[in-house]
Amino acid sequence: MVSFHCESCNDVVKKPKLDAHKGRCRGAVFSCIDCSTTFQGTEYRSHTSCISEEQKYQGALYKSRRRMRRRMRRRRRRRTRRRTRKRRRRPKPRRKPSLRKPLPLSPKTSRWLER
Repeated sequence: MVSFHCESCNDVVKKPKLDAHKGRCRGAVFSCIDCSTTFQGTEYRSHTSCISEEQKYQGALYKSRRRMRRRMRRRRRRRTRRRTRKRRRRPKPRRKPSLRKPLPLSPKTSRWLER
């Protein structure tokens, strides 16, 4: 939940209670605690998401969890693709039956078969 700082009375208010606080505190200007953005009038209503503390303090070194999850998914997909490629190799083509005549049998073998 996003919290705001009222600059006229120095009170910290959560977003659902901002409208009620604005009615009590005349000329209230709010600033977001997380991203330090100042909002005039009712601009705070459009402020639905904000940077996290990690992103605020780490700056350019910050890597979002969403980005890290995507990267890990891609790595897993690549690994499985490599594995499946190895498994899906085409089978060796079968040799066609030869059209040659069979080799003649030796005289001993032919005698043995005649018995």
